[in-house]
Amino acid sequence: MFGEQFYLVFGILLNFGEKRENHSKATLYLLVQNLLTYQFELLPTMLGTWDLIIVQPELPRFDEQKCKKGVPFENLNYQKQYFELFYNYLLHHQILLINKLTMRTHQEYQLISTVQMQVQRIRKKYPIQINLESFIQEVQQIFQLENQEIMQKQILNILQKNKILRSSVQINQFRIQEKQIILKANSIYVKINKNGRLMYQNNELNIVFQILNNLCIYHGQVVNKKPNGEGCFKWINGEQYIGQWQNAQKHGIGQWIGLEGDTYIGQWVNGQQDGLGEHKWNGNVYFGQWTNSVKNGYGIEQFLNGDKYIGNYFYGKPQGNGEYRWLDGSIYQGQFLEGKRHGHGMWSNKLGSSYEGDYENDLKHGKGKLIYQDGSYYFGQFVNDMREGQGTYHQSNGVIIDGLWKENRFIGSSNHDSHRQRKEQQQTEQNQRNLIFALNNWQNQKFNLQLKQESKLNQSNRANSTNQQRSSRISRCQRNPNSKSDELQGISIDEAERTIKKKKNYRSQQSNYLLINNNKKSIKNVFEI
Repeated sequence: MFGEQFYLVFGILLNFGEKRENHSKATLYLLVQNLLTYQFELLPTMLGTWDLIIVQPELPRFDEQKCKKGVPFENLNYQKQYFELFYNYLLHHQILLINKLTMRTHQEYQLISTVQMQVQRIRKKYPIQINLESFIQEVQQIFQLENQEIMQKQILNILQKNKILRSSVQINQFRIQEKQIILKANSIYVKINKNGRLMYQNNELNIVFQILNNLCIYHGQVVNKKPNGEGCFKWINGEQYIGQWQNAQKHGIGQWIGLEGDTYIGQWVNGQQDGLGEHKWNGNVYFGQWTNSVKNGYGIEQFLNGDKYIGNYFYGKPQGNGEYRWLDGSIYQGQFLEGKRHGHGMWSNKLGSSYEGDYENDLKHGKGKLIYQDGSYYFGQFVNDMREGQGTYHQSNGVIIDGLWKENRFIGSSNHDSHRQRKEQQQTEQNQRNLIFALNNWQNQKFNLQLKQESKLNQSNRANSTNQQRSSRISRCQRNPNSKSDELQGISIDEAERTIKKKKNYRSQQSNYLLINNNKKSIKNVFEI
């Protein structure tokens, strides 16, 4: 019956598709059809990781009586059967996309399921069911007896009743002192004090049952008179540990049961929670990695108020990448620092509002984009969760407000905008001046003719000045009695040399141009090959 209901439920979920928004529709349909119960849907231990449970806000709309048909998953074997069915179903139906993280989380849950089975076995093998008050009273009554045979029988009855001694034994030695009774039978050694302290030791199996001076109780394996191997320990205040030991320290796998329902089950190292484990306290549940009894590494935490965190921890607090989900449907995905949103992140709610950008100390701080429910959005700077600094606000009616903001209020255009506006205005004025100048030139033909005439005059003036310089030079040479004919001839030679140099430069430039073109062709040919 259980398996049929299981396949029916998840088959319907698959028919609705793997998208997150369709899960609530599928769940509501199952509730209406009485195929799903309140307990079945909100089971956090086994289904929380797969994110199929997202309909808590919709559940109050349904009749509460219809949601009480589920059976609580208190039986360990029932839990294990349920989880194995769920895992096998997902393996054979690849419509659900199982990423590496989900598979890793599932393997971790499998490990915890194995630990639960081991804890149950150890608890059954080394039980602590003794009532200290009644045990002490019975021991004191035995010390008042005078017949040793009756005393022996009473002692054996007490040991068997409290599941310390599992089989009948033949007593070889029985000795009574003032406040102590010593009993030996083959490999069994028993010492009982009048104040209720007990030492039961099976030397063949290396098992002891001991009531210590501080009234703490240990039942399990020992090596060198210290807990080693498997065993159960119960403190006087009622706390218990069931699991593996090494040199009197919790080491290996085990379960700690505290007061008021607090529990931890998982891995231990030298007396500390270390490795993978699940901790439940005050209605909260944490499943993940530990270091020295502190949450450290990847983990999932379900809070009493319905909120949930999935991500990295650093010595007890969310730090690094993570995801926080509120009961009202809001989600934050991004970076954390010491339990607060810090760094880059994305936030959204069911109403359509969202934010993506920088956070600092759990507040929007830095650059980001905030989208409102009506479709308007703001993109720019934030300070302490408020719009402050340079930013642009796009209203839903199309109006754009760009400039400086202070405490969520627009205070005016920024210096950058003013500079940009001045630049645009200057460019516009320059364009207008150029246009007027062009129109004037086109309309005033005489002005164009005047410009041409002035250019001709300038050329003739330059020629006249050159001739004047040459003639003055000749006249200076002629007036100088020391001048030679070579100097006079050098004037025309200089002119000729300048002409020759110009031609050479032109030829060299032309040859360089041809060389460059040839090089380009050769390079091109190389790449074409």
